[in-house]
Amino acid sequence: MLDEQPFLGKSNRPTEQALKAALGNTYTLYQELNSLVSAYSQEWVFSKRGGWILKTYDRKKALFYFVPLNDGFKISLAIREDERAVFLQDGELGILRDKISGSEKYVEGYALQFKITNRNEFQPLDWFIRKLIAIRL
Repeated sequence: MLDEQPFLGKSNRPTEQALKAALGNTYTLYQELNSLVSAYSQEWVFSKRGGWILKTYDRKKALFYFVPLNDGFKISLAIREDERAVFLQDGELGILRDKISGSEKYVEGYALQFKITNRNEFQPLDWFIRKLIAIRL
């Protein structure tokens, strides 16, 4: 919901201090995620519909989009057909199987979204991003 997003106005670009205040207890998870993707470029982009979003990318291809929320964040991304097949064949997929197999196909690929409000929700995302990075290498 848009009211969950603290950085909707174009003049309200996130600073590190404002981000820390907005994310609350999930700020440390955000830091862990940033550490995981330190080899990638990041850029804050503004969308009229979605406010400020942090794009994490490699050579213009997005790895994921980070959407700050009050006391949490969302990660949105798209995986390609071949990446989806690799994930669905992975025996470690566990609770993510339904999310990936039920993902909707768009031009960019299969859309996935993760909402993170605590460490338990972060663990599958962490595993997924690590695996996606390995697949794309």
